[in-house]
Amino acid sequence: MKRLLIPLAILLIAAFPLRAGDDVSDIQGRFSIGAEKKIVKGLSVSLEEEIRVSNRFHTFDRLHTTLGLEYKVNKYFRVGAGTSLINNYKPSSGNWVHKQRVYLDLTGRYKAGIVVLSLRERLQMTHRYGSFNKTETTPNLLALKSRFKIALDFNKLEPYAYFEARNIFNGPSVTVGDFDEDEEMYNYTFNGYKNMYFNRFRTSVGLQWNISRHHSIDAYFLGDYVQEITVDTNKSRQYLKSLFVDKGFISTFGVGYKFKF
Repeated sequence: MKRLLIPLAILLIAAFPLRAGDDVSDIQGRFSIGAEKKIVKGLSVSLEEEIRVSNRFHTFDRLHTTLGLEYKVNKYFRVGAGTSLINNYKPSSGNWVHKQRVYLDLTGRYKAGIVVLSLRERLQMTHRYGSFNKTETTPNLLALKSRFKIALDFNKLEPYAYFEARNIFNGPSVTVGDFDEDEEMYNYTFNGYKNMYFNRFRTSVGLQWNISRHHSIDAYFLGDYVQEITVDTNKSRQYLKSLFVDKGFISTFGVGYKFKF
């Protein structure tokens, strides 16, 4: 894996040489409450509200409201789908950015004794509302999240760990032209939304406590290495101010409660 990641990182940096990106490293928090209802055998519906804070727990970041469905085909395979309403708060402007996300899950699961292995592929599309520079931001961002998880089932307690990679399929793509000394900016060509790259690698460890058949608590740590390719144009979209990669490591501590009925 390291042999693949190192060349990939070198190629990404070499392909976007105008300037180095900002360090997006941070310590964040997530707090959620959810409910899950069994509709018929194998089929359940869930609703979750999640609050996220950033800037070392000093800044309110966003609200996630997620409605999902999951169907257990058999003991080895599950499918799921859902939608999330995402409300991001921007402290610098005092404005809210609203997004709608839909996703499709395919999960393979295998249990041997107390060891539970699973592989989940999640295809998601995130639509951004409001006015924004469409040469900098994809209106409908398509991504695939691949997660491998291992857990130990001790009935009441379930420690787990997983690794996840997120691949963006349609980031903004530009071709850099000559430098305009009068404008002190670059000429460029917008090529549409066809930039594909891995923008996040995540590791997580956690512990789920099944208090009873109705109540459970999940406490976890997330470690994210992120690298976001950012296009920055002027207001008229005639010139490219810069093209860079925001990189950093984000540590997240989270606690969630779920009620099943």
